[in-house]
Amino acid sequence: MTTIYVTTDSIPAIDLANCVEALNRTLLKWCPKWNLTATATTDPKIKADMVIKVTDINRHTGAYGYHTVENKIPTAYCSPRAIGRTYGHFTPALWTKPKKNLLGKVVAPAQMVHDNLYTEGLVTVIIHEALEMLADANINTVSKPDVTGAQWLIEVCDHVSGSYSVEVVQGNNCIVPNATLPNYYDLNGVAPFDLLGLSKTPFDTNAPKFYGYSKDAKGVLTAIPKGSIRHA
Repeated sequence: MTTIYVTTDSIPAIDLANCVEALNRTLLKWCPKWNLTATATTDPKIKADMVIKVTDINRHTGAYGYHTVENKIPTAYCSPRAIGRTYGHFTPALWTKPKKNLLGKVVAPAQMVHDNLYTEGLVTVIIHEALEMLADANINTVSKPDVTGAQWLIEVCDHVSGSYSVEVVQGNNCIVPNATLPNYYDLNGVAPFDLLGLSKTPFDTNAPKFYGYSKDAKGVLTAIPKGSIRHA
């Protein structure tokens, strides 16, 4: 069991507790797929294997959060000021009403005005960094080769970035990031490739905000283009 200690100098204790509850619900869904067990806590008395610091200290410009290793302990920083909201925002899909003639027959079906809309919050960043630390604690784990022979850094949320779900915690819509599953990184893998079942193939690069990097034998990182074909 991996224990993640989540601490803050920036947000109210109740908000931190709600974020951790959303994180723990996500861990219960995602960890078994990776043969992992993990839990998150705000209790400083519990011995932790990883740490998430919700703070604006050590903030990286242009990033909501990031993870690193400090004194051999995987550590993430999540910035409340950078993201600007705690839980994010969810707007359900909007449809027009079907049009009917005087006899009540539908002459024009309902049409979607927009799909579900999600805006990330601090909770999204916390979950993102937690899952990526669990998958690649030391930021050096690479995948099996894709069809081009490239091996990807295992960044489980980056590769399906822009897709989300919602966990309701104490009446708050917590925006939860999608995350890849092991089969995503295997050319012979079968679906599902991510928690939401949206990726169509292994090494799918078509997520709305996909980004990722491959790493060669010399440690050189190369950006993987969104939309590139990396599967057989």
